[in-house]
Amino acid sequence: MPLADATAISFLNPIVTMALAIPLLVELVGLVRRMAVRISLIGAVILIRPVTDAFQPAALLALGSVLIMGCEIIFIKILSHREPPVWILFINNGFGAIISLTAASFVRIMQAQHVFITSPIGLHYGDCTKLVYSRHAKC
Repeated sequence: MPLADATAISFLNPIVTMALAIPLLVELVGLVRRMAVRISLIGAVILIRPVTDAFQPAALLALGSVLIMGCEIIFIKILSHREPPVWILFINNGFGAIISLTAASFVRIMQAQHVFITSPIGLHYGDCTKLVYSRHAKC
């Protein structure tokens, strides 16, 4: 699958999140936004081409990642009413680390030096995300 197509499919994340928020969070969505969702989904179907020879199973992987990211945002929204931002950060990044390490264990064997090189990047990302969450909490 071309990178441009995968990126275009990933842009469906806000659309999927809004579609999930309607039944799960009981949010009201106006007619204009509902029409935007329908048009975006039609565009995704055109991009994925499910009934032609050009269909690629990797498109389903991209759609699955969009669905998982939408569920993650809904989960964070639910937690934001109950938990402090630092705890949400811990839960979110903890799940992300577990899922990433599980996936990485199937792809290739990581050497110890890779873990030591990439760990500071992950810690820095965690600190930056903590700042973002604390800023949102003050708004």
